[in-house]
Amino acid sequence: GRIVMLRTQIENKKIKIFYPMKKIVPGVKEDLEKILNNYSVEIVPIKAMTLQQMRMIYALINQFSEYLAGGGSEYGYMKDILKIFFAEKYEIPNFSLSPDSIDTLDIDTANRFIEYLIELGLDYNVPIVIKEKNGRKRFAAQIYPDTEKYVYICLKKRICAICNKSEADLHHYDNVNSIGGYSQCNGLKTRFMSLCREHHNLFHSTPISEFEEKYQIQGIWLNPQNVYDLLEIYPNHFKLFRKEYKEGKYGNLERSE
Repeated sequence: GRIVMLRTQIENKKIKIFYPMKKIVPGVKEDLEKILNNYSVEIVPIKAMTLQQMRMIYALINQFSEYLAGGGSEYGYMKDILKIFFAEKYEIPNFSLSPDSIDTLDIDTANRFIEYLIELGLDYNVPIVIKEKNGRKRFAAQIYPDTEKYVYICLKKRICAICNKSEADLHHYDNVNSIGGYSQCNGLKTRFMSLCREHHNLFHSTPISEFEEKYQIQGIWLNPQNVYDLLEIYPNHFKLFRKEYKEGKYGNLERSE
């Protein structure tokens, strides 16, 4: 049946259930109590979103508000719209962004909302830069809950995994000479990342441990499906994979979304 978000309260050894209705008619209280008496009670604990997640979500919404709507009084409108879009996409009820509210998001769904906001920002070129009180800036790479997934999203969008600039280079995170050079690259022997020219040059002029510590990110391993999906995006790369695919080594692959 239809899912209704209920608010409960315990008072004088009685559980009160607050049921939202458009119109209260005589006898509805008694009818509902009779129905509920036929059901057993099950407690389902959920791990509610944290204050840190709440602050991050509000900061990301503020990025949309500032960049797309000019901030100010439009912030509340932007928050409502983004919540509605997310709830419709994942088919969940309307929710609160307060960790103390009964209809708040659980911790996993809050992470999914953060992912959703960042991905939407990348789609609409919204700068994802969170400025902290100490003056430090955090970019999407340092915020997205699943780093490997984030790096792959940037590869597919061909944007820099550090600053999100477009037309990024395909960067072999590991030395390509270790596999015999570019002609021996099938995309499965080294890790990859997409980097703009500035950060690509920075990577080669910085010790890898220092680069990883500064940006909290690493290249990722690809599987045959990943490589196949990237062929059109990086037409001058993966030469060995193209040859092996024509020879039937990877079967019949179809492009994924």
